Amino acid sequence: MFQRLRHRLAMMRYRFVPTVRLIQGIADGGKPGASHILIEALRERLAHQDGSLEGSDFSGASLDGALLAACRLAGARFAGAALRGAYFGYADLSYADFTGADLRDANFREAQLTGADFTGADLRGANFARARLKEAKLSEADLRGANFWGAELDWDTLQAVGKANADRGAATSQAAKQRAGIPARELHLAAED
Repeated sequence: MFQRLRHRLAMMRYRFVPTVRLIQGIADGGKPGASHILIEALRERLAHQDGSLEGSDFSGASLDGALLAACRLAGARFAGAALRGAYFGYADLSYADFTGADLRDANFREAQLTGADFTGADLRGANFARARLKEAKLSEADLRGANFWGAELDWDTLQAVGKANADRGAATSQAAKQRAGIPARELHLAAED
């Protein structure tokens, strides 16, 4: 099965396949491993183009463990997608839609997440170290075990985290962070404009 898919991938290198069709193949993948092969084809194409997947629709796609580091995905839609363990380090995900997505153990290290919508997303164990989360929507998201070390948060985002996770024991206030053993200096709040 994979040999046939790899052969089709090799043939795509020599003839034009619209990027939209590659993305649709990822969303419709269904077969284990198929999505990752199509993502590699997409990444290779982007390396020869402008590297942008801005506004792409990955809603409902099964992309567990996907490597989308340093990609330009501003405004992309991942609503309801399975992205468990995905790596988005250094990616531009400004105003991306992750509503209801499974992002357990996902890595957003130093990602640009300004205005991203994580409403109702499962973010247990996600890494947001040094990520920019100004204006991000985190209401009703499950943030148990999420790492926000050095993350840039504004007050509205911080309050949403506190409200959504008050009964889940999330460390959002300085006092709660100290009880959890996280030094208060590791929480960086974006200056209000």
